[in-house]
Amino acid sequence: MIRKKIKAGLKLARPFTLLAPAVGGLLFSYLGYLHQPGPIYKIFLTSLIFVFANYTSNVINQVYDREIDRINKPYRPIPSGEISVDEANSLAIILTIVTLAMAYTLINTTFGLLLSVIMFFAWIYSAPPLRLRAKLFWSNLALAAPRGALGIITAYTAYANPIENINLLIFAFGMALYVFGANTFKDIPDELGDKKLGIKNFVTVYGRKKALKIAFIFIAASYVPVAISLSNLIYSAPLGIIIIAMLFFGIKHPDIKTKTENTILWTLFYLGMIAGFLSFFTSQIL
Repeated sequence: MIRKKIKAGLKLARPFTLLAPAVGGLLFSYLGYLHQPGPIYKIFLTSLIFVFANYTSNVINQVYDREIDRINKPYRPIPSGEISVDEANSLAIILTIVTLAMAYTLINTTFGLLLSVIMFFAWIYSAPPLRLRAKLFWSNLALAAPRGALGIITAYTAYANPIENINLLIFAFGMALYVFGANTFKDIPDELGDKKLGIKNFVTVYGRKKALKIAFIFIAASYVPVAISLSNLIYSAPLGIIIIAMLFFGIKHPDIKTKTENTILWTLFYLGMIAGFLSFFTSQIL
């Protein structure tokens, strides 16, 4: 019984979604380390804390989206009965406490404060009374701010002051635009449940075609600050290729699913984040 509950709790993590924050935590904290060296172990701790933060966010989302998941994804741990709502909610609270405790005690106060803001967004995105996930425009912004911009800046503060790295701030802004646009991709397969439960997002309000157009406007716009932040445009090529792939699948096959639980567009979104992280990292160290 306990083993089954642990397995269900781990399934709530949605491992593929943890890859981008793990990589981002490593790369951007290392850049901070290069600017202002300190204990090197903090690089790995930063990555681990980011994984815990995203894990927490995923659990919170599945707790408060359980009725939508009964329609769209009944195989998930909560609607399938593998774990109860109370158990999952307790896990989210424990993870929040552990994550913040690690941030404040093992990294530094500035890092802890910024991570507190990220965790705050995780709760208000899914949980009432704000539940920004249900509000048009705000649902995209509530993910773009912490996952696009703040995550990058927070990781860097593990060692250094991000204000001293203007290119980092420009890149963070670009990634915020990218996440704002690409967040729409996850709403495509969830359209049925979202509509039934009164969720307002670009897909449910404007329809798929118009929602994808809005998404790609922001994604295309994100390429400008990202390219500006790089020392050489060649470094932006991997992200550019993934954006082109997004356009192809967005126009031709937006519903194709992958083994990552979501559509090919959502998978490309995460791969695009990692490609962007690696591009900026490379431009900074070479």
